[in-house]
Amino acid sequence: MKIRDLVNKHEKIVNPFSSINSIEEDLIRESYLVIKEDERFVGILTMADVLASGHNLVIDCYSEKPLVNSDEDAENVMNQMLLKKFSVVPVVDIENKYIGCAHVNTILSQIWEITKQQVSINWIDVTDPSQTETGKRVFSSELFHNTKNPIQVILSAADMLLSDASTFQSKMLLKSIESNARLLDALITKLYTVHFEEKGDRL
Repeated sequence: MKIRDLVNKHEKIVNPFSSINSIEEDLIRESYLVIKEDERFVGILTMADVLASGHNLVIDCYSEKPLVNSDEDAENVMNQMLLKKFSVVPVVDIENKYIGCAHVNTILSQIWEITKQQVSINWIDVTDPSQTETGKRVFSSELFHNTKNPIQVILSAADMLLSDASTFQSKMLLKSIESNARLLDALITKLYTVHFEEKGDRL
């Protein structure tokens, strides 16, 4: 999936010379605001920017955030956001024109939709001797893929939520989820490697 598929198209626009007091309610409600002057994209303002700056004008508060190309892989962008602790990043097209923002909440919502999709495995007629080997390998590969993906979703979500966890109890719960998901992920990888790769000749 490309990051352009997760871009927020309907966003609140503010003037760079607006006062923080005048846009505070919108910022709290929207979680970020897009700064534009005469339709020209200037940047993104977040609550973290305002708290860190303490200035009175929007233009004096916002911090520059890396522009992301719309053709970037969504997973790679998400990993970079986690690494740099950005909750939102601006996305541009091939001509470097701003098209919208990718926000953590949007990405998590999309992940949630993916987790609700039914798992499907393609079956091959294993009664045909010539297809037995191929059938077993296709089945094991798809089983591996469909068990690993939900775990990776859990790990990504836990990482994102940990950066915003406000209480000790919340952080402990998320770290426990993350730790156990990593153990399960390692176990599935080991089982697959031992039984389907190292012993592949005996399938």
